[in-house]
This record gives sequence, structure tokens and C-alpha cells, in this order.
Amino acid sequence: MQNNYINRRQQHPGTRTSLAFAVAAIAAIGSAAASAVQLEEVVVTAQKRAQTANDIGMAISTYTGDDMKELGVVDTADIAKFTPGFTFTDSGSGVPVYTLRGVGYNDGSYSATSTVSVYVDEFAIPYPIMTHGALLDLERVEVLKGPQGTLYGRNTTGGAINYIGVKPREEFEAGILASYGSFQTFETEAYVSGALGDTVLARLAARTVQSGEGWQENPANGEELGEKDTTSLRLTLTADMTDRLSGQLQVNWWENKSDTQAPQFVSAAFQSPNNALVVPLFEKWQPSGKDDDTEDASWIAEQDFTYDMEGTSVSLALNYVINDALELVSLTGYSTFDDSGSSFDRSGFTGVPFAEAEPFLSYLDLATGQLIPIATEEEYPWVPESIFDNDASIDFFSQELRLLGSMGDVNWVAGLYYSSDDNDSLVKQQNQISTNTNGAGGAPFLGFSGVNTSTEQESQTLGAYVHSEWQFTDTLRLTTGLRYSDDEIDFYGCSADPGDGSLENFFFNITALGAANLYIPPGFDANDCGTTLTDADGNPLRHGAAEDKLEEDSWSYKLALDWFVTNDVMLYGSLSRGFKSGAFPNLPANVDRQYEPVVQEQLDAIEGGMKATLLDGGMQLNASVYYYDYKDKQLLGSILDPTFGVLRLLENVPEATVKGAELDMQWQPLDGLYIALGASYVDSEVEEYTGPNAFGEILTFDGSPFPYTAELQANALVNYEWSISDRLNGIIGFDVNYSDEIPQDFEPKSGKLNSDFLVDSYSVANARLGIADVGENWRAMLWVRNLTDEVYANSVIKSPDAVVRYMGMPRTYGVTLQYTFN
Repeated sequence: MQNNYINRRQQHPGTRTSLAFAVAAIAAIGSAAASAVQLEEVVVTAQKRAQTANDIGMAISTYTGDDMKELGVVDTADIAKFTPGFTFTDSGSGVPVYTLRGVGYNDGSYSATSTVSVYVDEFAIPYPIMTHGALLDLERVEVLKGPQGTLYGRNTTGGAINYIGVKPREEFEAGILASYGSFQTFETEAYVSGALGDTVLARLAARTVQSGEGWQENPANGEELGEKDTTSLRLTLTADMTDRLSGQLQVNWWENKSDTQAPQFVSAAFQSPNNALVVPLFEKWQPSGKDDDTEDASWIAEQDFTYDMEGTSVSLALNYVINDALELVSLTGYSTFDDSGSSFDRSGFTGVPFAEAEPFLSYLDLATGQLIPIATEEEYPWVPESIFDNDASIDFFSQELRLLGSMGDVNWVAGLYYSSDDNDSLVKQQNQISTNTNGAGGAPFLGFSGVNTSTEQESQTLGAYVHSEWQFTDTLRLTTGLRYSDDEIDFYGCSADPGDGSLENFFFNITALGAANLYIPPGFDANDCGTTLTDADGNPLRHGAAEDKLEEDSWSYKLALDWFVTNDVMLYGSLSRGFKSGAFPNLPANVDRQYEPVVQEQLDAIEGGMKATLLDGGMQLNASVYYYDYKDKQLLGSILDPTFGVLRLLENVPEATVKGAELDMQWQPLDGLYIALGASYVDSEVEEYTGPNAFGEILTFDGSPFPYTAELQANALVNYEWSISDRLNGIIGFDVNYSDEIPQDFEPKSGKLNSDFLVDSYSVANARLGIADVGENWRAMLWVRNLTDEVYANSVIKSPDAVVRYMGMPRTYGVTLQYTFN
């Protein structure tokens, strides 16, 4: 579609004629054939007012709450399995990375914002780490594809996800869902809803998942990891205070105390491959290569690796009907997130036995001549290479005022938006033994046990927007939108001694030994920040904290035209622009350049599509094509440091493009039978970027596809419900999703991506069989997920001295019972 758009002046007349014939043929199919049943219309609020999904000129994937329960969807990662063009990546730190149509942000830190924003009942969740616990008691999910800058603001260059909770009703109702499955996993979800008086309605929902055994096993010692322990609660109150004023108060709370996932070793990738003392130890104790058993993984023995996260949010929505044509909406939200010590092992192996690592577990204090231990055998029988302990807190406040109106054939909305947040993080990285922190220069005493990285960020956003839809003829509708945003971020970053004096001593010893080529100024104290501050020419000045401020503004827009060819067929085309705000890094930094921010990224999109209701309402066929012009794409890149080798920093890719197409179909050919198919094609390409890869090699990446982006994805679902008797129905269902290979890093122009950084293509199938009473008061379902026990990875990352991967779940099976009280 994009190529046709750009080259439309060179098209032959037959191209336009073919398009006309194609539309006419689709319209004829819709009117000439009839289906036994009709698909149910889906009502969404993607444009801040209730509309059917087929009436909006935008690519939208929708799922009902019942759909998600039947498919076993428990988090946003599961939604990605059923949404072509949408991928989930496990960052290895508990932070989900969402990528939609190739547009993502490969930073897994707690302060990383996403290109795909998530909303719960219209209230933003500002950071992906806060989306844990969002899927509870939902009426539907809306996945909006493409830039959503005008109505949703910043950080929606890829799209947006709307979670819409079930609202309380006047009639009393209650329900419970209980499930038991593999690894002694017990899941319970329940709700109760009804009236508290003449004007107040309430709904309380809760969900918990507990498992008695872990799904991962360490082949070296038989230890298990992967037990689940999560709880979510939601209270929703609605009230009609007057005949014009109504409101909704919602309180959400969740906690996650599950085990964190251990990665599976892929290959050795030493930070300092010439370290003659430590490399032989790693070569002895690291696994020899990939393990094809999904459940096998290696982690530091005799240590606890668990989440300790908690989130709370309170929101108040007020609607005041001014008159028949005007309505004022106020949305006020406050949310918090706390991590009190989640722990992650990213090494991919069991560690080095203390007896063999002991020579590297002391540092020489040159001032006194004493060897000072940094670890004991009681603490670490097996010495870790890469453990991360996180402490963090986030406070977020938002306020939106929205005025909705209509004037004849025009519907419009105008609004003001404000938000502020404080994001404080402390990451304790333990590297008691690694090739770049031990044995430097052939001396075992030149080492340190790790680094503590603390960052503090204060962000503020102001926005104003207007959006309108004008039905200027019976068959044509024009949509316009404009938004102004102003963003400000204050940043403080500090990488410091872990508390044992080892980093202080490392700097002291390196300086005393006259290693003038290393980027270290003298005069470091254990209470100081270890980050090197530099002058304008990059010369080292002193150690200290990096402080900075980023101020940016942006204009987003949308211009779209919808053509209702018939009552059942719509064609649409749109031009839009979206922004992702600039960002500061959250990472250990030896030099202040690593704490420099990336500027905001800009995405200009051209999209065209079709929505056709066929077979007398029995089939829905949607198609879209798009072209993105991507400027200053943000990414987590690398830098070569003379002291520590390859370190990380944030960078902007000056120019990139994305081209793609999507197709999805829902069909109900007969009563009880439902078929859904979907596919997406994404061609992403870096136009201009040169920099280090994960191994420190300076390469040109022009022509490289984006990380975390599958070129081809497809999914299929079949569900059949039939009558067994006057009181019972049978249910059988099957679904499968396919993903092409997914690069986890940029692919250099000089050659193909290192195969270790590639998630291989895979297909995952699920099946279910059950019965339900005709009145839908209860149902019982047997299910199998990952039916063929496919071995596949969700992501691949570089730890300090290895490439590791995070595996998808193996085959699981169980039973689910659901009962509704009316």
C-alpha cells in the first residue's frame, strides 16, 4: 500500500480499476451469501467514545473477558500470542518489553517507558514494570495499532492497549473460577457484584495463583525454580449522584512473590576474553552449550531468587452531562509501585565452587598491605557471576479534563492532561567473580564484588489535544486530531561501591599501579559515586553523581478519511505522527556519557485498510497496510570502555523505516462454530546507524531489521460448541500461533546476526475440551497448553560473560471449573 501511495502518479489506470473490482467483489460476497448466524458486534472506546470496532478506521484487535479465560490469558504476554504483529520479550529483570509492528524499546530497566502504552479503564500505567496484575475481571481488551499520539499522548508510537474492567450492575451476581494444573498450580478468580443502595453499585474481584513446585530444574543439583505466588484485588464503585453527574471510583492492588525465572545458557561471551586467570574457571564450570530441554536451566546454587513487588492504584472518573450536546469528564489517578528486593540470576550457570574461586574473593589494600575478603563460603558455597537485586519505588499522578461534544454531523473531543511521577531505583549488581572485575592484569587481588547503581527521576508532562470526526456525506467521514505535549525529566545517577570497600580499592590500586591508559581519575572514596565525570572534551575530572535535565515538546497529529463503500464495507486511509518521550538510562556507569539521555523519537505513519462484514454478518474480514518513517529510534546500545570492556548506554538511531501488512478474519459458518485467522508481515530496516554490537565490535547496521521483531506471524483458532442434551453443551477448541525467527540484537551489514542472538521460529498449539450447562451458569474444561511441548525461547540477552536465553513454558495441562451465581 505504501509503495502504491508513494508512486501513485506512475500507476497504470488498471491498478485503480483492479481496486474497484476488488471492492465490488467483496461487497458482492457480503450481500449474495448468508450465514446461519451473525457475529456479535464489539463495542470499543478506542476514540474516547463508544463505537463498534468495525466503524473505526484503525487496526484494532479485541478480546472479551470470556475469550481470555477460555484461552488461558493471564497477562499481556499471553495477549501477544494471539495478536499478529505484537511480540512480548522477557528482559530478564521482570520488566516486560512490548513491541507492536516492529516498534519497541529494548530497555528492561524499571524506569524504561514503552512504545506501547497500557491503560486500565482509561488510566495510564506509565511503566511496563507496573503492568503486573493488570489482567483482572476484564470485560474486554483493545489493542490499538499504530501511533496514538493525539488521544493518548506520549509513548504510543507503537500503539496502545486498553484494559476495560467489568462494571457493577444493579442485579446481584457472583462467580468463581478455579483451576488446577501442572506443577501443582492452583488458580482462583472470584467476584461479587450488586447494588449498595439506590444510586451506588459495587463490584469486588480477586485473583490468586499459587504453585507447589517450580517448573525449572537445575540439572547440576536438582534444585527447582518457578513457583508462582501472585494476588490481585479490584474494587469498583459506580454512582449516579444526580441525573447529570455520575462517577466511578476504582481501587486496584496486586503483589507478586513468585520465583524469578532463571535463564538457560547459550554460549560463552567473555567481557575480557584475555583474562588468563578467570576465563579457564568459566570454561570449566559453564555448560558446554544449549540445552534442548525447556525445563532445564542453571542458576547460582543455594540462593533465593524471587520477586517482591507490590502495586496500588486509585482512580476517580466523573462524568457531567452539561446538555444534550456537551459532556465534561474528569479523570484523576494515583498509583504506586514498590519492589523490596526482587532477585535475579542472569549468569546461566551454577557458579564456581568457593574453593576454586577463593583466590579472587579478596582484594589487596595497598594502603595497609592486607588482603580483605569480599565473600565467605557460608554466604556463597557457589560463587555468583551475575546476580541482580532490585529495590525501587514509583509514584505516579495524572489528571485529565475532557470535553466531548457534537454539532450536527461532527463529533469532537478536546482535553487537557497533566502527569507527574517520581521513579527511584537501586540495583545491586553482584559480580563476585567475572572476567572484567577479577584478575585484571594477571593479579587476582585486582577485583571488586559488584556495584550499586542508584537513579532518581522526576518527570512532568503537560498536554492539550483536540479530536474530531466529521461525517460530511453519507459515505465519507473525515477524522482530524492534534496534540501538543511538553515533557520535563530531572535525573540523578550514581554507580557506587557495593558497601565492602572493594570498588574503592579497585580504583585506588589501578591508579597506584600507574595504569594511565584507564579512564579513572584519582581520589575515589567508598562513599563517593564511582561514575567518572568528564569535561567538554571528554577528559576525566573526578568521580561523582551525574545530574541532568531533559526538556522537550512535540506536536502529534492525525488525518484520516473513511469511505463506507456499502453498509458492510469500509475503506480507510490515515496519516499520523506519534512521539516517544526522551529517556535517561538506568544502568551501572563508569563514565558520565553512559548517563546521557536519548532524545524523543518520532514516527510518521501512512496506513490504509479495509473492514468488511460479509455473509450477512457471519464473517468479518479486516486488512491493513502501513509505512512508518522512524526518526531517532531509541535503543539500549553499547560502548567500549577502556577499563571494563563493553558497557551499555542509550542511543538514538537517526533513520529507520517499517513496512507491513496485516490480515484477520472471524467467521461463524454455523451455530456454535467459530473460526478466527490472523497474519502479519513486518519489514523493519535501519537506514543509518554505526556502533558497537554486544561484543564491542564497531559495525555498520544499515539495512538491519529491528530487534524483537518477527517478520511473519500467524495464528488460527477454532472453537465449537454443540448440544449434548437439553441441559448440556459440549465444547472443543484448538488454537495455534506461529512466529518467524526474532532477532534479539541488530544485524550488522557485514554479515548475518550471530545465531546465538536469534530466537528461532516456533509454533505453539493449545487445546481444550469441556461441558457447560445451557444456561451458562457453570462449565468444566480440560486443557493442554503447548500441546506438542515445543521448545522455544522468549528472549536472548547478554550477561557479563555469557549469552543466555529465557525459555517459554513447557507443555502444561489441567482442569478449570467455573460457576456463576445469578
